[in-house]
Amino acid sequence: MKPKDISDLFYQRELRDDLCPIVAGRRIIPESYLDMIHMALKRHGRPVAELGPVQTQVAHPRRGVASSESFHMAPDFDAPLEDFADYR
Repeated sequence: MKPKDISDLFYQRELRDDLCPIVAGRRIIPESYLDMIHMALKRHGRPVAELGPVQTQVAHPRRGVASSESFHMAPDFDAPLEDFADYR
């Protein structure tokens, strides 16, 4: 579904502009009006995406990732850099 499909329904007066005002260039669509949009898109044979909350997965750190032979940290990793001597 493209945003243009929904905009076309407003321009063709199949959906009410007064219930979904345009604010700062974006159309504000109340959640209660989504069913009307779904029905109008289905009438026109447009594919309808299901809208819902975004499911986020929290990435948990894995222990031992840096313990392999391919991971190397220099012994002077946290030593002051010569490039920044002027800033001390």
